[in-house]
Amino acid sequence: MKTPQLPQLPHLNVIEDTKAWVLALRRLLLPRGMEDIPLLPSTAHVLLVALAALVGLLAGLVATFLRTAVHLMSGVFLVPHELLALALDADSAVRARFHQGLSVTAWNAEFLVLGALTCTAFFTFGVYRQWLRPKQVAPQESPSDEASTRWSRAFLIALVLMGALFFTFLIFLLKNAAEAVLPYERGILGTMQVSPIWALALAALAGGLGVVLITRMERRRFGRQRNGVPEVLRAVAQREGRLEPWQGTAYASKAALTTAAGGSAGLEGPVVVFGASTASGLARRLRLPRDRVRVLVAAGAAAGIAASFNAPMAGALFALEIIIGDFALTTFSPVVIASVIGTVVSRAIQGNHAVLGDMRFNIESSYELGLYVLLGLFCGMVGSFFVRMVEAGPISARRMLRPLPRWLWPSAGMMILVVVGSLVGRLDMLGTGYEAMRLLDSDQLELWAVLGLLVGKMLATTVTLASGGGGGIFFPTLCIGAAAGNLFGQGVNGLLGDWVAGPGAYALIGMGATVAAVQQAPLTAMVMLFELTNDYTIMLPLMIACILASLLAKRALGENIYQRKLRRRGVVIFRGRDQNVLRTVRVHEVMNPEFTSLRDSATLRQIMPVIQNTAAGTFPVLNKNEELQSILSLQDLRAVMFEPSLQDLVVAGELGTRKVITIGADDTLALALSRMALQPFEHIVVVASDNPKKVIGLLSRQAILTGYRRAIQRTGLFVTEPETIPPP
Repeated sequence: MKTPQLPQLPHLNVIEDTKAWVLALRRLLLPRGMEDIPLLPSTAHVLLVALAALVGLLAGLVATFLRTAVHLMSGVFLVPHELLALALDADSAVRARFHQGLSVTAWNAEFLVLGALTCTAFFTFGVYRQWLRPKQVAPQESPSDEASTRWSRAFLIALVLMGALFFTFLIFLLKNAAEAVLPYERGILGTMQVSPIWALALAALAGGLGVVLITRMERRRFGRQRNGVPEVLRAVAQREGRLEPWQGTAYASKAALTTAAGGSAGLEGPVVVFGASTASGLARRLRLPRDRVRVLVAAGAAAGIAASFNAPMAGALFALEIIIGDFALTTFSPVVIASVIGTVVSRAIQGNHAVLGDMRFNIESSYELGLYVLLGLFCGMVGSFFVRMVEAGPISARRMLRPLPRWLWPSAGMMILVVVGSLVGRLDMLGTGYEAMRLLDSDQLELWAVLGLLVGKMLATTVTLASGGGGGIFFPTLCIGAAAGNLFGQGVNGLLGDWVAGPGAYALIGMGATVAAVQQAPLTAMVMLFELTNDYTIMLPLMIACILASLLAKRALGENIYQRKLRRRGVVIFRGRDQNVLRTVRVHEVMNPEFTSLRDSATLRQIMPVIQNTAAGTFPVLNKNEELQSILSLQDLRAVMFEPSLQDLVVAGELGTRKVITIGADDTLALALSRMALQPFEHIVVVASDNPKKVIGLLSRQAILTGYRRAIQRTGLFVTEPETIPPP
């Protein structure tokens, strides 16, 4: 049968003619031998970089939105009358400040033009792929599937871009509203300091209840979920980068409520999770291969850090050093692009200025570098102690808050913090700690105030997270490091006087060293502090302190805070790879539920026909109540099976091994393998998790190997080739 030819459409002739002209120009303009060199990377890599740029755009928007949302919610909690005046009173001072802000806002109209052109391009491409291009359908898929795939990719990207464009202008409006309700010159800390203690307690109560509400909505819709940067690491290492898009949104919402209500937490971790989860959802919706999904997730995490700190290099290094552990070019380029785009978006809305740009570092003598050796060791101890405090916090919180209902725990924790902070006059230990960090860097605090701030910030962060509040530890760690460095600097100044720099210089170095100790990522910490200060003279002492702090923390803790949290759940990750994939597979996934059992009273004559009709080599022996009593193998039978005189005398209960090693259905294959090494049998008996005497299957060594192979494929660590049978 002759295959019908597709008609040649006019637009196709134009496209082919254009390609021919481009090839002719290349041969004409390029020297001989270079005409075959591609001018662009592969189509797949270009697509990955383009998606990384899109993820960077979204992460940058969310980073700025979270800061704006925290400022606005703080106004709602602390000065609700100002918000009501903005909404209802046209003649109020708040409304006047709002209109004045709108009049001087740089709306970045180029965003509108560029976004409209990009959306139009993707819509046009989608129309071309959907209706104009001849459809060549693969044999294994239907035309409707191919059309659906083409439709979803082009139009989904265009839809995301349109949403991002709308979100950009919404952020501008909310930013002006937040500044009108709670002027930036007064700030959140200034408003808290003049607010009555009962108002702060009510704000903490409302914020904690909001966190509980979001958590319950999560569990009702998706079950018990874990959030945070460790989940991003686990998704990259174990689940092919699979994260649900709603995870980042829920985590960011809880962090914003916690911080606005007076909890001590950071917003950077939630932005990382949002960027990673959004990238994962977008990549899976566009059906990208799993190795590219992992890279795109890392790109989303990089964009979150870069946009939060206005530090593109630090964001890229954070993703490469901590999240994915891979500096290959195919990984590096999408991560860098996402980090750059996230920073550009943040600067377009928040302004282009270094977070600590007005803080200058100075060093009085080259001999002073020796003091930074001691500072690095001191910050390594402080960072290690802080990690231990955060890890021990949940146990102490459960013991202290047990008399209260569980839904009141986040509110109770934050209410304790705001009350204690008000009584001791140290409300600057609450929130992200940005105001306190600036005080520490400017030499405005006495020795005992710095010591109280150091201890108070560690306790406040521990209490906030342990009681159920949401948020990260990145910015609180910077504040703790600033306090540690300032404390060290004041001690050095007391001994050496004007021979050394002021405490503020040591506070800057302490920030980087403590971050390096907690995260054990010295390269990220060095570059981050350089970008935060925009001062190159900080690099030499910073490198010394960060390296030594990381080495000390490595010796004290073994792993960074994220890896330690995962290890407690049985997940061992190093350089972005799961070091024990057998822990990710449960016994019930690979066990054989079909097995042959024997009654303990069955004689040898009754056992023999059963053995002859099955290929199994291991037989659980059950009593009359169907409970496990022993296990019988062919080795046990070999000594008596050829003795005719014993056919009716020996029973299964006497032949079997009564010391049976079992495994639960919900246990991991790693535990099963270790227990199987303790017995000579080919199989291990699988029992129900709620009844150790009820046999539900057998697990063989071959099944463990099969589960291991599947886990390797699922994590994307290796791409296996199709199995083929070699020719004879």
